[in-house]
Amino acid sequence: MKTIYSRQGIISKTTVKDDYILLQTVDCIFHLPLTTEILHGGDGERRTVDELKKGDHFINYFSHGQHVLVMKEQDDYFGVISGVYDAEKKMVDHALIMRVDAHKTKHLGAPLQNGSNVLAFCQMMTASLPPQATPTTLFVFKP
Repeated sequence: MKTIYSRQGIISKTTVKDDYILLQTVDCIFHLPLTTEILHGGDGERRTVDELKKGDHFINYFSHGQHVLVMKEQDDYFGVISGVYDAEKKMVDHALIMRVDAHKTKHLGAPLQNGSNVLAFCQMMTASLPPQATPTTLFVFKP
C-alpha cells in the first residue's frame, strides 16, 4: 500500500522554470514537476499554473513521484477526502462511503481499483457515520 503525503501553505510567488514549477511560501520553496495536476479544492476542476495567485491556499498531495496541487482562495478544504479505496466496502479509509456515478463523477488519473490512493472531491455529504457522498471529481494516483 502506498501512502499519500501532503504539505500545505499560502502562495507568495509562483514561477515556471524549464522543467519545474517553483512555488514559494513565506516558510518554504517547493519544486514541483511540470506534470503536477492542479485542481480547485471546491469543485475539483482543473486549473493552470497561470491561475495560481499570491495569497491562494494550497495542499500538495504526492505519492511516489506523482503530484496533485489542490488550491483554493481560502483555507477551507471541507470535502476533499484522501486515502486508500476499499472496493468491497466502497469506502475511502473508513472515512467516506463513496458512490462513483459515471454521469456525475469526473474521473482523473489512473483507473479506480481496490487499494488505489484517491482524492475525492465532494460538495455534499450525508450526516451519517461514516458520511456518504458522490464525488464531483475523483483523482486516482498511479499504482
